[in-house]
Amino acid sequence: MYRLFRRFEWLAFGMVTASAIACAGFIVAARCGVSVQRLADALAANAAACEQASPPASCEQLLAGWKEAK
Repeated sequence: MYRLFRRFEWLAFGMVTASAIACAGFIVAARCGVSVQRLADALAANAAACEQASPPASCEQLLAGWKEAK
């Protein structure tokens, strides 16, 4: 009986912890105005940019692109 209780306690604690982390994430996202769709689009665009095989650029070109993105 004790082993069963310990396993249940471990599982319940894990579920409570996971739900608390997810809840905190949703609260932060709501307060900061982050939308899931915008985040997914940004990740997809970043993945597509990383897949393109391009020769290394000079520092000036990289800085110019970074400043445009800001």
